[in-house]
Amino acid sequence: MTIGEKIRNARKTAKMTQKALGSSLGVSPQMIAQYEAGKRQPKIEQLQKIAAALNIHISVFLEEMSESEKIKSTWEWIKDKDAKREELLIEILKTHNYKIENKDIHGLTITDSQGFCFYVNQSDFQDMALRCDKDICYNMEKLLSSSREIPTF
Repeated sequence: MTIGEKIRNARKTAKMTQKALGSSLGVSPQMIAQYEAGKRQPKIEQLQKIAAALNIHISVFLEEMSESEKIKSTWEWIKDKDAKREELLIEILKTHNYKIENKDIHGLTITDSQGFCFYVNQSDFQDMALRCDKDICYNMEKLLSSSREIPTF
């Protein structure tokens, strides 16, 4: 079952019209119809709103979503949100055993896996994050534009 079919089924189970669902999400009924027909794929953020409006858990929509669809939807959600991308960069640093803490309003401390602690000026960290962000954006767009769905057997 496609995400669109799941949206339609959940909407009908909730006894809600496309117009009512669209209104609760701040989109047109035509947008809901496009989601349900599979003509448009909602972003993860939009799926969260749809799930909340229909009083169901988002996992209902994601269970059969391919890994590629999940990555593309997640990327669409964070690519224009500076705060989300900064959180992502911090999480990446944490996965490499760096500990990051706000020290004061001007800086933060970064501790590496060997226990060495560094004080980093907040603006320097933001400059580094911006450079990393540009690299991530470039590489993600390149990866997603050249990727294709591989059928599973």
